[in-house]
Amino acid sequence: MKPNIGKLDQLLRFVCGTFAMLVGFLFLQGIVGILIGIIGLILVVTGAVRHCGLYDLLGISTIESEDE
Repeated sequence: MKPNIGKLDQLLRFVCGTFAMLVGFLFLQGIVGILIGIIGLILVVTGAVRHCGLYDLLGISTIESEDE
């Protein structure tokens, strides 16, 4: 898989994903909490591998020349 997530996008995914997991799994209950936690987990994983399948489908890449 070719990376299509730049450094700023990666940082935002880690921060927002971690926050969403904490809120979803620790502070919210029920289906809403689980869904928010899973969305946060997806953000963290896609940030870690620097590849987003949705970006592939849409032909988007946030990588700048110095990020590679």
